[in-house]
Amino acid sequence: TRWYRAPELLVGDRQYGAAVDVWAIGCVFCELYSGIPIWPGKSDVDQLYLIRKTLGNLIHKHLTILKSNPHYENVHIPEPNTIEPLEQKFPYVSERCLDFMKSCLVMDPDKRWTCNQLIQHQYFDGFTNEFDRERKEQQKQLQREQQKQLQREQQKLLQQMQLERDQQR
Repeated sequence: TRWYRAPELLVGDRQYGAAVDVWAIGCVFCELYSGIPIWPGKSDVDQLYLIRKTLGNLIHKHLTILKSNPHYENVHIPEPNTIEPLEQKFPYVSERCLDFMKSCLVMDPDKRWTCNQLIQHQYFDGFTNEFDRERKEQQKQLQREQQKQLQREQQKLLQQMQLERDQQR
């Protein structure tokens, strides 16, 4: 949806790449922390305004594309009265988390981190170890549950066999 679109898409740039996905990752990441979309624009113009209110002006290339886009003819994106940077929008998140957000939400797609860079971000330090620990614990729990189920089935089978023996007597 519009709320997760990168600035290059909103202005109508036809030459875009994987950086738009990184932008969307950043938007979703912010939403995971706040519980609400970071920029819930009511229109593409409003969306650009909200983004600018946090990250500042569009890059020159995008301004040029915007001005030449017939969709935006006679449309003016208002100047934000105040800037509310990510640090103010998310004062409760860790520095690592904030840095991850900033790495995704860069106005210039050429300067936005790639997915390969993001996966190496310090935010994920120790993630693999924690994930492996949780996965192993879940496997142990599953094995315990399977063992209990097997024991219950064996018990039922033994009871049924005993019942059949008693009936034969």
